[in-house]
Order: sequence, then C-alpha cells, then structure tokens
Amino acid sequence: MSPSSTPAQGLHKIPFRNDAAEAIPPCAVVQITGSVIEDGVSLLTCVQPGTTFGTQYAVNGLVRVPPGEAGVCYRHGELPVAFDAGTPQAGEGWGPKPGQWSVSQGYPGWTVVDVVNAANKIALVKLD
Repeated sequence: MSPSSTPAQGLHKIPFRNDAAEAIPPCAVVQITGSVIEDGVSLLTCVQPGTTFGTQYAVNGLVRVPPGEAGVCYRHGELPVAFDAGTPQAGEGWGPKPGQWSVSQGYPGWTVVDVVNAANKIALVKLD
C-alpha cells in the first residue's frame, strides 16, 4: 500500500444507520443490530458495542455519523480502526470492547497489521 492511499479505498462499502444515542466517530467499531429498508435502500442498523459477545461488528468509515443518520461501514479487508490504549503490534489480536467505539488488546476480533496514526490512535487491522 502506498503511503498516500487510504486503506478503505476499493473495499465493499455497506450503508448503515446509526441507532446509537451519540455520534459514531470515524474509524469506530460498531455492533450490527439488524437491518432496515429506507427509501428502497437496505441499511444495517448499528450501535456502540455492548456486552453481548458473538454478535457481528463492522467499522465506520472516515466520517462522523450523527444519531439517526446514515453512513458507510466495512466488514472485510484491512481497515483503519480506532484503538484505546497501548501500542498495537503487528500480529496481535485486538477487538471490540463493550461500551466503547475502539478496539482493545486481548478482546476477540481482528489481527493488527500496523499502526497508521499513533497520535490519533488509529491502527490498520485485518477483518476476516
């Protein structure tokens, strides 16, 4: 990947609706709760990850999504994802943590590829 490319370029974009009570930050992990059809478009419905493990997750794109609004998420590939603390290392497993929009070390989820922006706590992770 060239330094000027965006990791989410060329990936399959999936429309979703923010059903959380707060805005979803860029590169946030979202929990998929279902789907709806609005104006003839099928949208996933998403919220902040909760305490139910084994559910399905996605990653918000590069734009903040206000409550009740639609955005774009991704479910597969190498994606920029917010992390909470520490410094992710290539090959480590990081995943959704209940009550937060970011991934955390030791939670089931995805494999870290690299840190792409340490100052803003953004890592590149591989979603399978």
